[in-house]
Amino acid sequence: MILREKLYDLAYVRQWTDLPILVRMDTLKYLRAKEVFGGPPAALTQTRVLKAGEREPPAAAHSEMIVPEALRQDWGDFVWWDRASNSPKVLTRDMVGKNSTVGDALLEGAVEVTLADGKNVRCRPVFDLVREYAAHFDPKTVEELTWAPAAAVEALARDLAKSPGTTL
Repeated sequence: MILREKLYDLAYVRQWTDLPILVRMDTLKYLRAKEVFGGPPAALTQTRVLKAGEREPPAAAHSEMIVPEALRQDWGDFVWWDRASNSPKVLTRDMVGKNSTVGDALLEGAVEVTLADGKNVRCRPVFDLVREYAAHFDPKTVEELTWAPAAAVEALARDLAKSPGTTL
């Protein structure tokens, strides 16, 4: 219902979640930036990457996010689709919240993305996949699954939507 009636905070979805990230429809995995743009992961500005053999400071001394280089390479970066430029954009681990560069991200529908090897792959944003899955759980179905009255589920959803940022 919240998705169907667009009762969500669009700016929050784009800035603070993984919902704009594209998912490959051929593998159902996140589209990786290296698949589209080639090369190594982008440099991080908000996260300290520890080189092999470099010691992590004691937890009490941490003033930034810290990640071992091997894990950073394994994570890589992801991709979101910018509707304004009609093109894919890199999304790093640092690009969240106040550091987000996600603008007018595609949240619904599908796009064909050209990979670095020249192949095209159909992709959809996580938001679109979640929306499709959630559509199977209308209030009546939720009531049957949980025994929570459908009217109460809808009332709670509307109440939560009225107070963005105050619930988890």
